[in-house]
Amino acid sequence: MLKKVFFIILVIVHFSTISAENKIYAINNTSLHTDKHQNSLTEITLCEGEDLSLTAEFFVGATYKWFTSDNKTINSIDLVRSNISVNMAGIYLLTISNNGCNDTAEINIIVIPKPNAGTNGSLNILKGISPSEQELFNALGGNPEQNGVWTTNNNAYTYTVNSNTCKSTAKATVNIIEDVKITNAFTPNKDGINDTWVILSDLSKIYPKNKLFIFNRHGNKVYQAAPYKNNWDGIANSNLIINSHSKLPVGAYYYVLELNDINNTAFKGWVYINY
Repeated sequence: MLKKVFFIILVIVHFSTISAENKIYAINNTSLHTDKHQNSLTEITLCEGEDLSLTAEFFVGATYKWFTSDNKTINSIDLVRSNISVNMAGIYLLTISNNGCNDTAEINIIVIPKPNAGTNGSLNILKGISPSEQELFNALGGNPEQNGVWTTNNNAYTYTVNSNTCKSTAKATVNIIEDVKITNAFTPNKDGINDTWVILSDLSKIYPKNKLFIFNRHGNKVYQAAPYKNNWDGIANSNLIINSHSKLPVGAYYYVLELNDINNTAFKGWVYINY
C-alpha cells in the first residue's frame, strides 16, 4: 500500500540580475510548511509495512537533495529528483537549491507497529457444518490477537485486527468435504497396508476435541481415544477389558465418533477387523 504525502517548502531564491526580486516557490498542498523564519517539524504516522511517497513540486533548474537526520543522502546519484519513497521511521530532510541559494524542510516519519492478525491458513470442514470461531483461529498461524472481527465471503473467512489506525488481515480458507465415507474395514497385520483405522485425514487437527468409542458385539467398550488420531491397530485399551493391550479377535465392532464441534456432529456404524 503506497501512501502519498505532499508538502510545502518555501524556497527563497535570489536572482543575480539587478532588476529581479526575491521569488517564492510553493510546493503543493500543505502538510509541511517551513521557511527561513520558521522551525516547525511535522509528524506523519505510517503503518508498519507501508511505503510513504514524499513529493515536492519539480522546478526547472532546481536541485533536490533528500537526506536523513544523520546526514545520510538518500538520492546521491539523482540530485534533481523531487520525490522519494520511504518505509522506515526517522526524520527526513529535503534541501532545494537554485542559483546558489537553498532552503531545507524536514518531516518526522513515525512507524506504528501493525497488529497481529496471524498468517493465512486453511481447514477442512464436513459439508453442511459451519466452522466455529475457535476452529478458524486454529487454522491461522502466527498466534493472532483475539480482539479482531471475522467476515466471510463464500468459503473464505477473513480476520481483521485494527489498532492505532493500522490494520492487519489474515484469511482462513475452508475446504468443504463433500461426502464423508468412513472406511468399515482394516487389516492390522503389520504388512504396511491398512494397518490402522484411518477415519478422516487430519481428523485430530480438524477436530481436536473428537472422541472415539469402540464396542464389541456384547456391548463392551474395548477401545476409546480422545482425540482419535487414526492410530487404532486393533489392540484393546488398558482397563477396558480383561485382556487389555491384546489383539482383538477378527470380527465386526461398533463405533461412535463424536466430533465435538459447534454442531455436535456424531457418526455411528461398524468396522470389521481382519488379519
